[in-house]
Amino acid sequence: MRFLIFLVLVLLLAGCMQQAGEESGKVEGSGKFVIEDMTGKKIELEKRPERVVFLAGESWIYALGVKDKVVGVSRLAYTNPVLLKIDPEITEIPSPGDLDSGVNIEELLKMNPDIVIVWDECPPYKKIADRIEEYVPVFRIGWMREYPDDFCKQARLLGELFGKEERAEKICDYITHEWNSIMEKKPAERKRVLFSFISVTWVACTDNPYARYIEAVGGENIVNCSGVWRGVSREWIIQHNPEVWLISYYAKYNESKILEDPAFGDVEAVKNGRVYKESYKPFEYLEPYFILTLKEYANYIHPEVYSYNLAEEEEELLKEVYGS
Repeated sequence: MRFLIFLVLVLLLAGCMQQAGEESGKVEGSGKFVIEDMTGKKIELEKRPERVVFLAGESWIYALGVKDKVVGVSRLAYTNPVLLKIDPEITEIPSPGDLDSGVNIEELLKMNPDIVIVWDECPPYKKIADRIEEYVPVFRIGWMREYPDDFCKQARLLGELFGKEERAEKICDYITHEWNSIMEKKPAERKRVLFSFISVTWVACTDNPYARYIEAVGGENIVNCSGVWRGVSREWIIQHNPEVWLISYYAKYNESKILEDPAFGDVEAVKNGRVYKESYKPFEYLEPYFILTLKEYANYIHPEVYSYNLAEEEEELLKEVYGS
């Protein structure tokens, strides 16, 4: 009888262990570590990765506390001002290149990574990511459409990948709280907003992450088109008359190019001096610090409602999310 009870307990315990393993990505039957990325693709590894190269989303290294598992980062990380505040020594982590200007596959393979983290919604990036995937498993982040739900999905998947589920959940809770506090103040009145990219007339479409941030804080992105970017004429801009005009941090021009252009003299945003170049926070839509961009947009679009001290907000975020 005692042996029978013992056998039942052993079987129950084994079942619980198998269920726990499956929930964390470990499939006990095959002995493999299986996880999905943000595209829904299943990735199968021999075990949870110990050697990881981040070619995107590097601030997650510090948010999750996994620097000891990182053997390489994107070259773009070396000039990211947010990352440099978190870890000035990030430039000492080797880099095989970046998705923007190219990745040296030979150098990447020398790092002997178990997995490479990429963002490949941009077609040129996808070409590089697909090439890497011929040699090394690739974990895709990004592909976010609904905030904060998709942000939390990404946090949880990365937490699962590194065995940092509890930390990922805390980050999700913090960002969700901050998001909700912004939404609670969101005014009913919507301001007409234009977002210009590398040229004044190359502007954000509806599916652009920046357009989603604009809508989230009570703006209306006036360029109603599918896709990410679209070219328009100067006459089109004058006709649609934005009340607020935002400029990408990637633009080689600043507010004066628009404010001092006589052709735009009758545009509401120009007449009222409401043309703003956003702060330099690279690829924020992949990172927890996207919430700072959201607050910046809130100040620009509805200053009568929002009045965030962005320096203080950044200090709090660095402490709460990155522990710095």
